[in-house]
Amino acid sequence: MKYIQYCFFRLTVGFFALLPFSLLYRLSDLLATLMGSIIGYRSAVIEGNLKRSFPEKSAEQLGEIKKKFYRNLCDISLEAIKGFSLSREEILRRYRFHNAELMQQLHDSGQSFIAVAGHFTNWEWGTICGGLQFPHHPYGFYKPLVNKYIDRYLREHRARFRMELVSMADTVECFARSQTAPTVYIMVADQSPSNASKSYWIRFLNQDTACLHGPEKHARARQLPVYYIDIQRTSRGFYEFGISLVSQKHEQLQEGELTALFMKKLEQQIVKQPHNWLWSHRRWKKELPAGRSVIELKDSSHESS
Repeated sequence: MKYIQYCFFRLTVGFFALLPFSLLYRLSDLLATLMGSIIGYRSAVIEGNLKRSFPEKSAEQLGEIKKKFYRNLCDISLEAIKGFSLSREEILRRYRFHNAELMQQLHDSGQSFIAVAGHFTNWEWGTICGGLQFPHHPYGFYKPLVNKYIDRYLREHRARFRMELVSMADTVECFARSQTAPTVYIMVADQSPSNASKSYWIRFLNQDTACLHGPEKHARARQLPVYYIDIQRTSRGFYEFGISLVSQKHEQLQEGELTALFMKKLEQQIVKQPHNWLWSHRRWKKELPAGRSVIELKDSSHESS
């Protein structure tokens, strides 16, 4: 059965390879209407997340964000499949690095670092461009797929563009390796952690939020600076991304504050363009354990979208 699923997956990739972007986005619009107006995909989860995150917004404003979210979700989902067939030249044309000089300076100085990102706009193409545009040796951490055939195809495809995917179960081992070249460890780190007791709790989007402790843990242990990857859609099917410093001297921060600084950057990005984040995820399914304190984000008041 898994091999049959893999064959269907490869046929889908082949179909999208032939599909021009103009027709891809017509299909995306159709799917967005279907998911939002007919199926109501995770409608209750999305509405609940938005209401708690933006209590100052009207029902009409929240409805507009939700509508735009479905379009973003369908765009990035189809783009992810299309990405398997894009050439090096095409992906670089559509996913541009706007401050490459900073990355080159870090590389030339021999500085490895951790790059953190959120599920904002098209992070999937970032796993391709990370290998093409970072001069560092890139590691990307991911959750392996259940289907071993599709998972192997995914890893081999990313390796074609220099990205080395590492199972999240092997994160500690990866950081412990002796690296001979400057390295970037890319971590999408805004998902809900599996263990609330080990999490840092941050006041994020008006809610007590459990956050992954991994990026901060490894940054402190290896004395690696942390940079934030900011991904912006410039037009449909075209993106720009860059990096900005989150923290370099971690010893000056209290435990959990590094994570709070990352989440602050993400929150500011979400507030400006709320429809581009992954609202269908059950992000706030855990409750704050007794006796745990919450780190408040500073100067993160919401603005109108």
